[in-house]
Amino acid sequence: IMIRAGHHTPPEGDVVDVVVAPRMSFGTGHHITTALMSQSIAEMDGVCERALDMGCGTGVLAIVALKCGRAKGVVAVDIDDWACDSCRDSALLSGVAESIDVRCGSIDVVEGEQVDAIFANINRNILLMMMPSFARMLHSGCHLLMSGFLVEDVAIIRSAAEAEGFVFKAQREREGWVVVECVKS
Repeated sequence: IMIRAGHHTPPEGDVVDVVVAPRMSFGTGHHITTALMSQSIAEMDGVCERALDMGCGTGVLAIVALKCGRAKGVVAVDIDDWACDSCRDSALLSGVAESIDVRCGSIDVVEGEQVDAIFANINRNILLMMMPSFARMLHSGCHLLMSGFLVEDVAIIRSAAEAEGFVFKAQREREGWVVVECVKS
């Protein structure tokens, strides 16, 4: 997977090319958590009909899910207007605009909807606050991938997820950052 701005040279060979338009929003694709999440998404089993990229920034995770064939459609949500605009532009640049539904707001803009996977690279406190909503949005057997926090936060994230009916599946670490994968029981 190569995450790049449009002015960088496209990759050659069998590489998933994700083109982003970062402008003033978070999400250049260079943070360790983005790499960990992208790898975890690419290695997920199966294909989901509809995923949620919560806190989408420039839409990197949504684009990775679509281009790796892990989702047929993605709802991408961010509280920042700049991020929503960048996500739309990134989707166009990456050739997946028709498969991404970008919405500005918080979890409330998708509350009550059902998805087959959730990707959330935010921070510990926001993840803890949204955990009940994540649990309501996913059916049994669906995946929740979370990052944006440090290894020392895994216990509290895992405990909150398990309290909402998730089963811990795996975690990946790099340089103190971590991604946690849970499955709805």
